[in-house]
Amino acid sequence: MKTNVFIVGAQRSGTTWLCKQLDLCPPINVLKPISPESKYFLKDDVDYDEYMNLFDNKDSKVFLEKTTTYIESEKAARNIINTVPNPKIIICLRNPVERAISNYFFSFNYGVETRTIEEVFLENKPCPDIDISKFSTNPFDYLKRGIYSEYIDRYINIFGKDRVLITFFENFTTDNKELYRIVRWLETFHYPKLSKEVINSSSKTHVSDDVYAKLKDYYTEDTKKLIETFNLNLPYANI
Repeated sequence: MKTNVFIVGAQRSGTTWLCKQLDLCPPINVLKPISPESKYFLKDDVDYDEYMNLFDNKDSKVFLEKTTTYIESEKAARNIINTVPNPKIIICLRNPVERAISNYFFSFNYGVETRTIEEVFLENKPCPDIDISKFSTNPFDYLKRGIYSEYIDRYINIFGKDRVLITFFENFTTDNKELYRIVRWLETFHYPKLSKEVINSSSKTHVSDDVYAKLKDYYTEDTKKLIETFNLNLPYANI
């Protein structure tokens, strides 16, 4: 049986790196290009045969797509479950403080963000006046994008717990055992070695202690919810 796997996010959480590692497994057919992402299931009208024609090799066992905006879209999740016969979901999480900071610098370095990091997180200065409709998701949702419990709850409710794997940037980028766990869950049983490639390398300047303190406080409750509601062993639980 063919299996369709979707790395749905979160943004700035090592999803591209993980996708490239899984691309080293011969049974896994990764949808190319990895960037820019397909975003196929954000469409109004989706068709499984049309979607599968996006892949080069139709004889593979596992077909993998990475689109990080899916995690924020109930529409995408519904389109997948209603269209794809055997879907599996991978959710990559990262310390939400570090993820928010990385997300900010990603937007800043690409010229979308013009505010300083203090103006964003400490002063709540209004967002730049740009047309965000050309983006698939709001490029300034640095804080909301780290409230992981909302996204996990949605995907488990739609797909069921057995079809959703949650993994952490801090684990799969440093520990072969976690990478192997993901591969075993996909039932491909071909184990790549950890890459030495630089991960999430958005250049950034010094971030003040005040920004870190504000973000840590912001995510305290959601971090507790991830532990208590979803029984997750967080590598960043001490934030």
